[in-house]
Amino acid sequence: MFLYRLEASGQGFPPLSVIVLAESDEQAFLHAQAQIERDFLGSIAIQEFVLVQKKPVVAGQAYTVEKRLDQEEG
Repeated sequence: MFLYRLEASGQGFPPLSVIVLAESDEQAFLHAQAQIERDFLGSIAIQEFVLVQKKPVVAGQAYTVEKRLDQEEG
C-alpha cells in the first residue's frame, strides 16, 4: 500500500490536494476522483490531476500540505 498526494483542479471545485491510501497509481486516481465527487456535489469537471508524491505506508508517514496564500479569503 502507498500513501498518495494528488492535486486536482477544474470546474465546480477549488484547487485541491487529495491524500489517499491505495495499492496502485490507478486506484489512487479513482479513489481521489470519487472523494472529490462526494465532497463537491453537483456538476464538476476535473481538468488536471497530478500525482505529486507517493510513499510506502509505514508508521508515522505523513505529508505536509502548504496553504495557498493566493487562494486565501480576506
